[in-house]
Amino acid sequence: MRGSGILGAAGRLFTGHPGEPGSHRQEAAGAQSDEHRQALPAEGNDTVPIDVGVTEQHTVPIDETSEDQQTVPIPDRRPDPGPENVGVLLSLVVGILPARSRWRPLGAAAARLVVLSPRGRPVPGGMAPVLAALWAVAAGWLAALILAVCVMADTPAEVAAWIWLAANHAPVTGESGTVSVLPLGLMLAALLPLRRAGRYVVTHCEPAGLRGAAVAALATYSIAAAVVAAAWGGGHFSVPTTAAWAALCALLGGAWAWLRQRPGHTTWPPLLSGVLRAAAAPLVLGGLLLVGALVVGWQAVAQVQGEVATTPAEHAAMVLLQAAYLPNLVIWAGAYAVGAGVAFGPETVSPYSDGTPLLPDLPLVHIAPLDSPNWTAMLPIVVAVGAALAAIATNRRQPLHQLGRRISRAFAMSAGTAACWFVLGLLAGGSLGDGPLDYIGPAAGTPIVAGLATLAGTLLWAILPTVASDARPVARGVKSRVAKSKETIAAGAQRRKD
Repeated sequence: MRGSGILGAAGRLFTGHPGEPGSHRQEAAGAQSDEHRQALPAEGNDTVPIDVGVTEQHTVPIDETSEDQQTVPIPDRRPDPGPENVGVLLSLVVGILPARSRWRPLGAAAARLVVLSPRGRPVPGGMAPVLAALWAVAAGWLAALILAVCVMADTPAEVAAWIWLAANHAPVTGESGTVSVLPLGLMLAALLPLRRAGRYVVTHCEPAGLRGAAVAALATYSIAAAVVAAAWGGGHFSVPTTAAWAALCALLGGAWAWLRQRPGHTTWPPLLSGVLRAAAAPLVLGGLLLVGALVVGWQAVAQVQGEVATTPAEHAAMVLLQAAYLPNLVIWAGAYAVGAGVAFGPETVSPYSDGTPLLPDLPLVHIAPLDSPNWTAMLPIVVAVGAALAAIATNRRQPLHQLGRRISRAFAMSAGTAACWFVLGLLAGGSLGDGPLDYIGPAAGTPIVAGLATLAGTLLWAILPTVASDARPVARGVKSRVAKSKETIAAGAQRRKD
């Protein structure tokens, strides 16, 4: 058995001889006592302090009044640490450790906890939301720290905290005002950990308590962001505003996870899928416009890049910054395609207005069409057609044949698209200080214009089938009348020949 093996190893270790531990201790004690009695002096004295087996030599006072003292050598009885005893010690340690077959499950459980795998063991006491939120904070901060080290920051920990707060879209306040136009590409450093944390919460919480778990996770994440802003923000981040934006990011990441991993569901609801398709139609068109404008205006981008950045490090930093701002630019191009346009302070660039606004020093922004071509006035029609195609795709999953219900779906998709564009404008727009660029991003009326374009396309989808079905009897009657008139004309011609 393992217990007897451990005791035997311990006995052999402390006696220095193989065999039973008890007998060796008795023999060693007897031999030690005989040698001590032989080593004592013949004349009697008051006291003889002896420490057995601890030191190699001890001083024994013979006469307290005499200056002369005698030393009694006492041999050290500790075992010699030879190879045999080292092996016994290793066997003792190995005997205490768990069996090899248990290391693999323990390592797998620890790895699942580190990566917050949904297949990991559930935590007790309903702590899954709190654990998931704290893990999302740690993972996001670690990603920000890696980015801070890559840019060779002087204080990586503080810069990582700033990057993580900016990834949660917290506005930064400086000497020139508040900067709230933050790169949406940087939000992936916060949204991806939040999505994984949301999957963990959805997996380890009961459906009945999922709402309470979501509230607990949102509160934990928001409080953690507020603590980071207060401790490492340096006074440049408003604590309440940071907490609110962190809660919004947590809500987006949790909704993303819930939609992808709902209990008993594998696909999104048809109406929600249609709303997302209709809202994405201007984004797809805006992305195509952005690529075309980049090809046409590449020289302007290169010129501004050369003026802003001079060293290779500055060029690399500017490229990374523009890559992070690409989602913002796609949303701006979508607002332009809808017809509302992009606002640069008091000026607006749209298919129906021209101007010379003050542009920021971001090179990609200088591809904005200050003098819009005439064909851009047809872009809202393309957006409406895209909404109609989204409605057709939705109707294939959930067919509706009544005219009233089809019109209701059209209005619902229009309202959903307007709400999506309101959130997109809130995320992609903001201020660049208190100067002339106090607001830059999609124009204020973008959600309304996007909703109206979607309503036009979806109403076209809703009404056309009814009009076509009502027109079929009329078409049949016209066709029969034309056939009868042809027969009458042919009969009259035949009579005249006869």
